[in-house]
Amino acid sequence: MMGLNYYNVTFDGCGSTFVMARTPDDAVSYGKQFARIGRTNVRITTPDARSFTLEEVDAALAARKEASQ
Repeated sequence: MMGLNYYNVTFDGCGSTFVMARTPDDAVSYGKQFARIGRTNVRITTPDARSFTLEEVDAALAARKEASQ
């Protein structure tokens, strides 16, 4: 079950477990923590059910922050 208005973070090797994050920045932070402990295929699903890799979301957030400066 996906949380409404939350970003869901999933990764390989965890069955159906996922973590809900309130913001894209939180989702990337959680995803990076999972990657650091060896989890693979970390994915972030947006509130509108689009799924991206951790790297895609991290790059998009970095580009957005750079453009706003």
